Amino acid sequence: MKANTAPGRMTRMAINLVALLGLAALSACATSYSALPISARVVDADSNEPLAEVIVVVKWEFEYIPPGISEHRGSGTFEFAEAVTNKNGEFMFPGWGPKAVPSDTPSRAFMSPNNPTIALFKPGYLYEIRNNPLQTAYLDDRYYVGDPVRHSTWNGKVIRLKRKSGDTGSYVARLQYPGGLPGGTNCNWERIPRMLSALIREGERLRAVHIANRIVTLRDIEEKASRGNCRPVKEVLGPFLK
Repeated sequence: MKANTAPGRMTRMAINLVALLGLAALSACATSYSALPISARVVDADSNEPLAEVIVVVKWEFEYIPPGISEHRGSGTFEFAEAVTNKNGEFMFPGWGPKAVPSDTPSRAFMSPNNPTIALFKPGYLYEIRNNPLQTAYLDDRYYVGDPVRHSTWNGKVIRLKRKSGDTGSYVARLQYPGGLPGGTNCNWERIPRMLSALIREGERLRAVHIANRIVTLRDIEEKASRGNCRPVKEVLGPFLK
């Protein structure tokens, strides 16, 4: 009897272990995320006076590891929104979710703990980006999922913007390669008309005073729009380019 009991126990243990591993893999591959509301206040870095009409874009990204390429990570826009500060320098983004991770990525997709990214711009001020504190430990966890409810560490905080110093150097460089904006696929540009219009206008102003730059142009957006079933660019951006 004892000789037959041990193998039986071993079999049950093996079955239980396989079941647990299966559940772990399932929980790592199938998940969804939500985000809490974000509100903050933007002020002039020197005077501490509130800044109205600052354009703010918030973006959450997902990551995935392509099969067989462990040192590479892909990324894509998960959710994003645009807002403008009021006369008190305040902006607010509502919460969202739950929203399932994309199912059409090459492998398991997830959101890193560094999300979201907040991008801010007002003509005459340096383009700025604010993130959650950088975390890297999750990179070593092949089954990382993280907190299903995300928040911004800038919620309830004051964000200070610095005035530009001249029309060259850092001011132009940041506008040429503005981070924190969603990718151009899936007609994403349609949902950030204020930011894109402000960048286009500032690029045109700089070129008018003979400062060469690669800031996004209206033609750039039209080329992106032509690749998808997007709304007419002038219909979307026109009201903000006047």
